[in-house]
Amino acid sequence: MLRTLFKKGWKAARSILRRVRAINTPWGGVQLSEPAPDLSFARAQDEWELRHEIYLLAGVEAYAAKDGARRLGELMVPEVQAVEKYLAENPETRRWVERNIEAGTCAIAVAELRKRKEEFRQARLAERGDVPRREPNPEFDWMRQAARGVPKRIADRQK
Repeated sequence: MLRTLFKKGWKAARSILRRVRAINTPWGGVQLSEPAPDLSFARAQDEWELRHEIYLLAGVEAYAAKDGARRLGELMVPEVQAVEKYLAENPETRRWVERNIEAGTCAIAVAELRKRKEEFRQARLAERGDVPRREPNPEFDWMRQAARGVPKRIADRQK
């Protein structure tokens, strides 16, 4: 039992000892190197998701622009190239994306971008005003019931 405890303790200590770069005098201390970068799959997936949200944001901005057809046409390249072009045109957004990638907060940034896109959508709906909704055509009730999975006979009995 003592042997397994020692082995487990040595494994934990080994990861710390790998980072030791220098041992100073008694008046100083131990200097550690920077931790290795996180190259995990989850982090890479978060980075990809952030860049994908940037691509979608570029599409929303291009659609809303006065020269939207031209700008949307420019986005008809592979997604990576479109994102790089968008970030080159928007240096502030590039800095924001790079800060989030370095800090490992891509998932938080994606949530922030989605919230911002929803606010843009709500603002566009408010600009348009209330669009009167059409009443559903009663002749197609059987289709809606079939989509819900309720047979017409049972729906007739429920009325």
